[in-house]
Amino acid sequence: MKKGYSLTEMLVVLAILAVIALPLSRLSKTVIYDIPRSLKLYESNTSILNFVQFVRRDINSADKLLKDGNQLLLERGDKKIKYVFEEDEITRNISGKDEIKWEIPQGKIEWKVWEEKGKGIAVEIRKWVEPKKHGRADKRIENSYVFFAGEIE
Repeated sequence: MKKGYSLTEMLVVLAILAVIALPLSRLSKTVIYDIPRSLKLYESNTSILNFVQFVRRDINSADKLLKDGNQLLLERGDKKIKYVFEEDEITRNISGKDEIKWEIPQGKIEWKVWEEKGKGIAVEIRKWVEPKKHGRADKRIENSYVFFAGEIE
């Protein structure tokens, strides 16, 4: 009775392990790297969409739209609403009191006030998520919105 394995048996086992290891390595890469990256993208996009809902509601009920550098100023009756756009954060402030902050890591927002006869009538917002992969930025989940101030006549 022999003890141990022959060289042929060991080579067969190694070949089977190699065939099994290839899909497992891809699966482990997905679990370790891709799923956490996707979750960060999802969180950034969700935060931006939450911000967009607030802006839409405020702009639709605004009497006046003003642009001041990186700030969007809205007037609604006696209330003044200010949105401040910074690199990874947006702040909403109502008459210097209530403040809401949205952190948007990897999120990018561009905005522009549409004017007619010197009066702001709408705000265009472009948003996307820009994760860095291998030192290179890549645009993902890109959308554009236009919200008109007040009621349409």
